[in-house]
Amino acid sequence: MRFTDPVCRMKLKRKDVHSTINYLGKTYHFCCEGCEKEFKKDPSKYVRDKGERKSCH
Repeated sequence: MRFTDPVCRMKLKRKDVHSTINYLGKTYHFCCEGCEKEFKKDPSKYVRDKGERKSCH
């Protein structure tokens, strides 16, 4: 199974997932602590924004 980090848009395999957050009934998967923290600042920005890929490294 593959997931997409909502912050940097990186495609992740289950083994590469750093953490997950449940927000409004949906689970979001993150590649690193930085993306997780960025998401927590303003989740609605990333839930709605399907825009360009942002680097987390």
